[in-house]
Amino acid sequence: MRTGFKSAFFDTAPFIYLIEGHIQFAPIVRDIFVYCQSHSVQLTTSVLTTLEFKTKPLRNNRTDVVNAFDSLLADLQIMIVPITTQVVEKALDLQTQLHSLKAIDSMQLGAASFYQCDAIITNDNRLTQLNQLQIITLDQWK
Repeated sequence: MRTGFKSAFFDTAPFIYLIEGHIQFAPIVRDIFVYCQSHSVQLTTSVLTTLEFKTKPLRNNRTDVVNAFDSLLADLQIMIVPITTQVVEKALDLQTQLHSLKAIDSMQLGAASFYQCDAIITNDNRLTQLNQLQIITLDQWK
């Protein structure tokens, strides 16, 4: 478990695991949120997370899942940040460092960097190769 951060950017996967009740990862995500609340960590995600998260439930007419996601964001006061030109510039810089990085992942990381988040919570182990960002995978939190 890595601690000491005061702001955290959440990638999409932790939200999916928590709301879908993933047997392995939901308890870890819950623990991370409890840690963040008890240590006054500012929680952030981007508009891309809402796109990634809501697409499948809306296709399947699962408004209950969308409502659970919206409630979680509101209850935990998670700030949803936009993807701006400055975020895209950060994303471009990151994509030049990690060639396997997909555009949407680089924009998520670019948002985390631009909005000065101390840590990024994800389950994408590839991202740990980026040295200038504190990437915390769910496996590392155990």
